[in-house]
Amino acid sequence: MTNNRHLTIWRGLLSKLADKTDKQAMLLLLEDNYFARY
Repeated sequence: MTNNRHLTIWRGLLSKLADKTDKQAMLLLLEDNYFARY
């Protein structure tokens, strides 16, 4: 049971990390599009 709980916590951390990187990637894409116009 402890191992399963540890996995759940790890998955939660990973999903948070993925959410952050997704937002950063979206911001980079937006910046690229903005600078490509000018």
